[in-house]
Amino acid sequence: MLAKTSSARLSAACYSGEAVAPNLEELLGSPTGSAPLGASPILLGRLLSPAIVCLEGVPGPPQEYPQLFPEELAALAGCAASRAAQYAASRTLAHQAFRELGVPVVPLLNRADRSPVWPSGCTGSVSHTVSLCAVAVARSTSVRSIGIDLELDTPLSEKLLSRVLSPHEFSALRASERQAGIALPEIAKLVFSAKESAYKCQYPVTQTFLGFHDAECDVNWESETFAIRIVAPSAPLGSLAGEPGAPLPADFRLRGRFSRGNGHWATVVLLT
Repeated sequence: MLAKTSSARLSAACYSGEAVAPNLEELLGSPTGSAPLGASPILLGRLLSPAIVCLEGVPGPPQEYPQLFPEELAALAGCAASRAAQYAASRTLAHQAFRELGVPVVPLLNRADRSPVWPSGCTGSVSHTVSLCAVAVARSTSVRSIGIDLELDTPLSEKLLSRVLSPHEFSALRASERQAGIALPEIAKLVFSAKESAYKCQYPVTQTFLGFHDAECDVNWESETFAIRIVAPSAPLGSLAGEPGAPLPADFRLRGRFSRGNGHWATVVLLT
């Protein structure tokens, strides 16, 4: 049930330690139309270049994944069936991604803060819903950090709108409803996903917790891109711009791409 995207067809030679990090545009690639439906979805994979292994698949019961490590199976103890299926599928995808990169296949476990522990020399991100899982992994010589997110494209509930959107975002998204052709609660779910990807991307670099109101998202519907501005007043985030300990430059943005298909929003943010 797990499907490899076209962007995951790589050569191990691409990942020598001498590789020069590509620029952000090369790594993000370009959207190429609607993602196919069915058992072999390709949403995130089409947003990324072949320099990043991106694997996607439909989760099934944990017993369908006998190749899980004992440590990974132990992490399933007490999990609900749906959560266990998502966890098992994402770990199986991660193992496949490690093989694509030519790195040892090791258990993908979580720290106490729930962030994944990637193999030495690698960076990556995981996301899953009840009907779709994805893993993106790259060599650290090519990508500093990556964040991916999948969300069902149902509207964000009214009670969550004010928790996710700032007043500025409310105004901007109200103005873009006509351009996007969808209602604000649906757009808000995209913004929710974009902020999740941004958080996953920044956290390995800064080790800093950010809430939804600590970041603002500007969406470009024509190019299917977005920019995240960090507005947290005192977080030590200069390392995102390559300046550890320094304030984050006012013009700094985390940039990403998005797509919609197969009942999901998909977003990705990279740091090079």
